[in-house]
Amino acid sequence: MSINLTLDGWQRGVEMRQDRLFKEALGLSSPWQVAGIEFCAEKKRLDIHIDFP
Repeated sequence: MSINLTLDGWQRGVEMRQDRLFKEALGLSSPWQVAGIEFCAEKKRLDIHIDFP
C-alpha cells in the first residue's frame, strides 16, 4: 500500500489538526469553530480567530 501526499495536501492536514487542537484546548463547542491561527515568532504573538457559521 502506498500513500502519496503533496505538500499542499500535507499542509491542509496539519492545519486541520491545529484547528482541532485549539478548539479542544479552548473548550469550544458547536457552532463555534477555529477560523484561523496566526503565529509571529518575532512578535511572540499567537492569534486564534474563532467564528460560527
